[in-house]
Formats: sequence, C-alpha cells, structure tokens
Amino acid sequence: MTSTQSRGWWRHNRWGLIAVVPSLVVAIGFTYSTAYNAYWKHHPREPVAAGEGGWVSYGGARIRLLGLAPAYNVKDYGGKPFGPPGTARIWRATLAFEVSDKDTLAGCDLLLEDTDGRTYSAGPSELRGARVPYPSCTQDSLATPSPRYEVAVYFVLPGTAKGAAVRVQLDTKLPHYARLTAAG
Repeated sequence: MTSTQSRGWWRHNRWGLIAVVPSLVVAIGFTYSTAYNAYWKHHPREPVAAGEGGWVSYGGARIRLLGLAPAYNVKDYGGKPFGPPGTARIWRATLAFEVSDKDTLAGCDLLLEDTDGRTYSAGPSELRGARVPYPSCTQDSLATPSPRYEVAVYFVLPGTAKGAAVRVQLDTKLPHYARLTAAG
C-alpha cells in the first residue's frame, strides 16, 4: 500500500471515524443530562440532622458523636510520643454506634469537618507509624459482637484548623450523609 492509498483511505473514511464517538454516545444513551444527574446524586449535599439525644439515624444505624478534641497522647509502635509533621495537629473523634447487623455501615467514609467547612479524611498518611486504630464504622473484629459499640477515629488538621463535626458517608446513601456535632 502506498502513501497515496493510505491518505486516500483516511480521507475517504474521515467523517465516518469522526461520527463513531457521538454515535456510540447516542447508542448507549449517555446524555449530558444523565451524566450530570449521576454526578450530582453521588456527592454529599444533604446532611441528616441529629435527633433526640444527639443520635443520627443513617444507613440503618444510629450514630452519635461522643467526643471531638485534639489528641495529645498518641504514641508510635515503640511507645514513644508521636506527632505529625510541621504544625499539623492530630484530632480524635469518639463515635457510638447502634446497629442491627454488624455490616450495616461497612465501607463508610469518615471525614472531619473544620469550622470553615473543609473536610479531612480519617487515617491520613501523616499518621503512618502512629499506634491508632484503622478508621472504620464497624466494630473491631476481635471484640465480642454487640449491637452497640464505640470507635475512636483519628484525623490530622493544619495547626490553625479546629474540628467542628464528623461526617459519616455511605456511597449507597448519597447525597445524604450523617453530620455529627458534639452538641448533637
């Protein structure tokens, strides 16, 4: 095949090749509207407020924030004091859960919201080497199974940030999420 024939084939099929992508989009039925709705639905936008006693009913469980404060007594695996780099500070949230099934909240995301509305993930890389539990909404696998349990979750915030609330999110419940404050 010569270069003339090669250019001829591309020139001859150019419009067909250009039309392939839009044709596939139409054939699959993926429109801008459905893409936008899928995006919008899968982002946390609607907090579930606390009810009586500061408990939030979310995802088939009841959740309550028992405490939220800077953590000063974090140790490394050798028993020595552990601190994050720079001026960052470690925060600890203690959460209480009531569940009917131990896997009700499996796969949750835990985030700490500061007073400016910024969020920080639980168990960041800055805590590597610290003796802290794995961030989870489920009971420790070594504990005696119970429908009511507590977990401690650790976060790292910039030195000037202050924790205001903890968010519990399940992908299957978005756009709703549980927003827990110390005041309830």
